[in-house]
Amino acid sequence: VIPQQNNYDVAFRNNGESYELVTDLQFWQQAMPVDAFMEKVNQRYAINNLIDTSGEEGFNVDNVVTASDGTVKLEMSRYAFN
Repeated sequence: VIPQQNNYDVAFRNNGESYELVTDLQFWQQAMPVDAFMEKVNQRYAINNLIDTSGEEGFNVDNVVTASDGTVKLEMSRYAFN
């Protein structure tokens, strides 16, 4: 839940298959439009998912860099032991 000053909070709920944004758009008080907000949420979800699944495959996250345009660069490494 993301609280807003007008008490019309922003939240997410799991519908069994995915998460849905739950809010009244008429009372949206975030710093960016809804579409940009959802794009950012989806990007962070993808990054976190990639980090989690790559860790399961033996990769280490060496560096995460976010550019001024919002793109994210992940540097990972994996060492093979024979």
